[in-house]
Amino acid sequence: PNANATGPRIEDLSNSLVSGPNLHRQQNRRRNQLLGSISYFKEGFGGSHDLKFGGEVFHETFFEEYLPTSYGNLSVSYLRNGVPSEVELFDAGAIEGTLMTYSFFANDTWRINNRLTITPGLRFDRFANSLPEQQHPAGRFSSTPIVFAAVDDLVSWNLFGPRFGITYDLSGGGQSVLKFNYGQYWWNPSNDISTAANPNRSPWFRRYAWTDRNGNGSWDEGEQGNVLATQGGVASTVVDPNLENTFTRELSGWFEHELAPNFGVRTGVVMRQIRNQRTNRD
Repeated sequence: PNANATGPRIEDLSNSLVSGPNLHRQQNRRRNQLLGSISYFKEGFGGSHDLKFGGEVFHETFFEEYLPTSYGNLSVSYLRNGVPSEVELFDAGAIEGTLMTYSFFANDTWRINNRLTITPGLRFDRFANSLPEQQHPAGRFSSTPIVFAAVDDLVSWNLFGPRFGITYDLSGGGQSVLKFNYGQYWWNPSNDISTAANPNRSPWFRRYAWTDRNGNGSWDEGEQGNVLATQGGVASTVVDPNLENTFTRELSGWFEHELAPNFGVRTGVVMRQIRNQRTNRD
């Protein structure tokens, strides 16, 4: 977004009234992807087979920059019911992150006879987050540029996801069918981990207690008091070495029945679990 006004940025935390310019930030996400698959049909080996193999390579880069015109003067003055309370001071700068994904899969639609079909499958995913070398320029919180070394293996996972299904035709003519499916699906972590664990945070800020000494309703240099919160340039963020990727596990069973030509009913149960969700902790 572009800054759309001039003057100070003022927000009232009690009534959500906001005035002044908005955030001026540039964010670029680039995703280069190559994928493909091949199918092979085979009669025999206990029935007919529809084998499918495939994969993809996915390269995602993330760039975000807070510009010097953000909020007019890189500050937000906070009120509470019109009373000066806090001020947040920002520092312009940019961050970068990278994710490489390599995925391969194989599955078979195995029709054993005219009643029973089995669909086994397996998928492999490798997710590798990394950080290129980057620099935070001299600014409000640092008189000299700060260089952050590249991290080639911030966090990576090599993961297998099994899939399995069975379809059984009770009637032999397709009028009544039972279906069972199981699958485990690993989430693509995107660049969120690289962004969250980047020691060159986005944005750099300090939040202070604020006393409006001249009574003009917005922060002026020197009016900030005690530090209440900080991000960037002080402490780095690390990834828990025991962190595991998030996945969804799904188990379902269905019964389908044709009541009349071109009219059927379907009922079933689905159990879906989401495991290993993650969050940031201070």
